[in-house]
Amino acid sequence: MRKILKNPTVSEVVIDDTGITIVAGGEYILVPQDWDLWSSSADAVDQIVAGNIIVNDGENDLPIRVGIGLVQDNQVVLNEYYTLVEDDDVLIGNGQILYLNDEFDVTDNVPDYIDEQIEDDPTES
Repeated sequence: MRKILKNPTVSEVVIDDTGITIVAGGEYILVPQDWDLWSSSADAVDQIVAGNIIVNDGENDLPIRVGIGLVQDNQVVLNEYYTLVEDDDVLIGNGQILYLNDEFDVTDNVPDYIDEQIEDDPTES
């Protein structure tokens, strides 16, 4: 899973506490050796909440709270395809973002669990 910060605005976005500026319409890829720096960045969270930065996992633009969870690194990699963002009970992977219910157990077979949730979703036709 990648951690990409996208600037959808027409102005540069400065993340003061990391020393990084993301140009207008540009993106910045977080490298693993800097994840600790970003996980404690209050300025990054403020810019994400303000809508000045969109977090992308390499496949999807993430909702705000999921994006913050990814940047703050509160996640468990379940396998090569799926990552669980612990604090928000969100499963990311294989091109999907799934908000988990209380029945989810990390020992579950993840693809089967996703299939069951999609089958149970009344909004899916």
